[in-house]
Amino acid sequence: MFRNYIKVAVRNLVRDKAYIFINVLGLSIAIAVSVVAYLNFRHKIDANTEHANYKEIFRINGSRILNGELQNIGRVPLPLTNLVKEDLSGIKNIARYHKKSEVIKVGDVVFREDIAYVDPFFFNVFSFGTKSGSSSEISDPGKIVLSKALAEQLFDDQQAEGRDIRIVSNGLEFLFTVSGVLEAIPTNSTFRFDAAISIENLFNHYPTISRTDW
Repeated sequence: MFRNYIKVAVRNLVRDKAYIFINVLGLSIAIAVSVVAYLNFRHKIDANTEHANYKEIFRINGSRILNGELQNIGRVPLPLTNLVKEDLSGIKNIARYHKKSEVIKVGDVVFREDIAYVDPFFFNVFSFGTKSGSSSEISDPGKIVLSKALAEQLFDDQQAEGRDIRIVSNGLEFLFTVSGVLEAIPTNSTFRFDAAISIENLFNHYPTISRTDW
């Protein structure tokens, strides 16, 4: 009897090839779309979970009125950090993050990369893995921490720590020494940068930016 079922099935396939093809194709597309939608959902849900204390980390957002409508934005005034620490209890660490596109020079090699200007506690709040060296010296205005991708781009497989890098910022060159190289940053991380330096450099490189400007 099973053989008869097979014969009937084969006969139907031969007779209704176009119909069967359309159904199989539709089912395949539906499954593929479902898989992609799920992976996209997981990609967003898992964002920033690589940080050890991600459940205790909160971002301060700002708001503005544009064309008569209230909008929430991921930017706040620089002086807000001190005010938050003074007025709110229960805060262990707080860190600012300001990203700018800058020119990086190593010898005759020149690249334009995304530089993160960060507070000293940045790498305490966020647990980015360190491939080599250390990120603890980020408070030193003369130190720079590189992403894994940028370190490989600049120095190939050679050791990056202790090497000198120049950043052309606001028309001037500033010298930095590499203190560490981070592990690859996940693609769904909120923070996507090529190198990080102390936020003190933001005020040194751009004198028009005020520490107290709201």
